[in-house]
Amino acid sequence: MSNSLSLVSPGRVAYAPQQAQIAQRLVLYRGELYRVPACYHLLRVKSGMAYVTQAGQDRFLVGGQEMQLDAATDVALVSAMQCDPAVLELFNA
Repeated sequence: MSNSLSLVSPGRVAYAPQQAQIAQRLVLYRGELYRVPACYHLLRVKSGMAYVTQAGQDRFLVGGQEMQLDAATDVALVSAMQCDPAVLELFNA
């Protein structure tokens, strides 16, 4: 049996993208406000409806929608809309 080793440049190796892991899952009820810590880069609404504001931009997200968060601009504030609670998933970088 014959084996040989060779050096491969790290720039030439293709890496499969990693699936983002959920760092935190939380439930917000109507009237509650959550300040998203700056360490999170992605917010996903798993169910319900959420109102998200960051850097002067306001968005309404429903179940299944995501929003990229930018810690460099401002903190994000999230609140639940309507009577149903909003289930949120947060992902860190």
